[in-house]
Amino acid sequence: MGFYNLAIGLKTLQNYLKSRTRLKFKSQSDQIAMKQINSVQNPYIKSLLQLQDKAKVRRETGTFLIEGAREIELALRGDYQLETILFCPTMASIKSFEGLADQYIEISREVYEKLAYRDSTEGILAVAKAKTFA
Repeated sequence: MGFYNLAIGLKTLQNYLKSRTRLKFKSQSDQIAMKQINSVQNPYIKSLLQLQDKAKVRRETGTFLIEGAREIELALRGDYQLETILFCPTMASIKSFEGLADQYIEISREVYEKLAYRDSTEGILAVAKAKTFA
């Protein structure tokens, strides 16, 4: 897949996921609609891996991936806008991050381990919009 197709495909994948992924309400936060992804073969997860590995994709999409609760809090203090919060419910709670992102996705442990860089796992990731400095 070429970079051009990947950049165009990211928005298409997000729209696809909105239409195809079932909504799920968690008891810990009944007001937040959450999607659930259990497969590392999911197109959105594959696009996140590309986002993680390729600077060109980060530039083209204007987003980047953050790993860990502390790093997410630092990004919020730095006025970064969170698009999506991904979390593994067996490892982390999103109570302190409710209302801070446009979208919440519950992921399996296998998906989290595929996306996580660090060994010390916290179970939470976020996709944030990059700032533009002109």
